[in-house]
Amino acid sequence: MHVGYARTSTFEQQAGLDAQLRQLQEHSCERIYSEQVSGVGKREKLQECLRFVREDDVLFVCKPDRLARSAADLLRIVEDLSQRNVGLVIDAALIVLI
Repeated sequence: MHVGYARTSTFEQQAGLDAQLRQLQEHSCERIYSEQVSGVGKREKLQECLRFVREDDVLFVCKPDRLARSAADLLRIVEDLSQRNVGLVIDAALIVLI
C-alpha cells in the first residue's frame, strides 16, 4: 500500500499543504495523513502514520523536513521503517529507500 504524510508548520501555509497532498495523490497514495503543526510540536498524525504502515508498504513524503526534525531523527525513522520492511520515498529530494 502507498501511504502518504504531509505537514506544514502553520495554518497559514494551506497552499503548501495542498501542494503536498496533490503530490502524494500523484503517487497513488491510498491513505494520506496530514497535519498542520510546528516541527517542534507533537506530530500525532505522523505517529499514527508510522504505526499504520506495514511490511511491503511504501511511505511517501514530499521533503525530508516534513518527516523529521533533524538528520538524527530522519535516520531513526529510516532505520525503524527498514527493520519493518517498509519502503520510503522522499520525492523532492529524489531519494528512494526500499
